[in-house]
Amino acid sequence: MATERNLYHSPLGQNHFLFVFKNKADVQKIIVDSPWSAMGYYLALAPWSPFWVQAHGLPFGKLTKSYAGELASKISSQIEVDCIGDGIQLSSCFLRFRVSVDLSAPL
Repeated sequence: MATERNLYHSPLGQNHFLFVFKNKADVQKIIVDSPWSAMGYYLALAPWSPFWVQAHGLPFGKLTKSYAGELASKISSQIEVDCIGDGIQLSSCFLRFRVSVDLSAPL
């Protein structure tokens, strides 16, 4: 783990690193000017993408769009809820919602 004034970076695993910027303008410059070269290696940076979450084992009465939104808000900002019909998820026995996680905030 290392920090600079406006940058935090940490290894995540083999050939994967997490970079967190405090300034959105810095992020845009890094993305637009990529790829970068560091110590003879190319470094391609991309913004963290929103992802889908599945909630299994819920009672049938909780398989609703409103409850999916409630669960999503506990993780981060909700982007989309996968529901059909009148708000009840009929296609499966789980809820599915898409979230965007602020990596600088604790879960």
